[in-house]
Amino acid sequence: PRPPAGLSLLPARGERGAPPAPTQPRHTLRCCARDVEHLGERLGRAADVVIGHSFGGKVAMDLLACASHPPKTTWVLDSWMRRMPVERLLMQEGKGRPEEVNSITNNMIPGSSVEVMSIIEDFQTPIAERKIVADKLSSLGYSKATCAWMLSNLKQEKDSKGNKGYVWRFDLRVAKELILDAASVDSMPLLQEPRGHVGIIRAGHGLRWTAEAVKDLEACAERTSLVRSFLLPNTGHWIHVDAPEEVMNILTPSMERVHS
Repeated sequence: PRPPAGLSLLPARGERGAPPAPTQPRHTLRCCARDVEHLGERLGRAADVVIGHSFGGKVAMDLLACASHPPKTTWVLDSWMRRMPVERLLMQEGKGRPEEVNSITNNMIPGSSVEVMSIIEDFQTPIAERKIVADKLSSLGYSKATCAWMLSNLKQEKDSKGNKGYVWRFDLRVAKELILDAASVDSMPLLQEPRGHVGIIRAGHGLRWTAEAVKDLEACAERTSLVRSFLLPNTGHWIHVDAPEEVMNILTPSMERVHS
């Protein structure tokens, strides 16, 4: 008999709620894809449908490329599919510090994880107040949504002297390595001959898709019925927050087909 349907929500390695990241020289996008595959092995079945937002979308595409049993359907929610031209600059020793951000932001997606990670590196922890982080990001022109996202990643702890302060809920080193590696990967070629169905959902007000990338995506969708493209015109990058019903209406049929 078919086992009951289940849903697993996976934090990326280094994130709050994730097991401690394995000790290894470098954490990569492929490591995260293997983490998902290994979870399926522990559960006794590979995932039929994989859904990833932003960085998670790139993980989902890499899983589709490398998995022994690729998902039947992969959903990518407003991820940057092309590589970012800034990653080599940021990966150089000493680069990516706040004093250098102004000179490279034209090469990055404003408010992207790559850019934000470069800025928060300058905060010395523990941080006395959450307001310090909010004021810093606001002064650099970040939106309230981005500020709220980063504040949600702070937790209060006591140091050895009993003084309270805030630290990041994620491992900054691991997070930066993963984001920079993802920025160096071009996932678009995987749409040429995908190993399963792929649905791409783009945000109408998002900044992660250039006109050239959209053109390439549409060409892939025309070439194979395995690739479908959706645009939610009145949404920002957090499309599942801005338009939850529309997103679910798109995703649900693929999950119903798998378990019908």
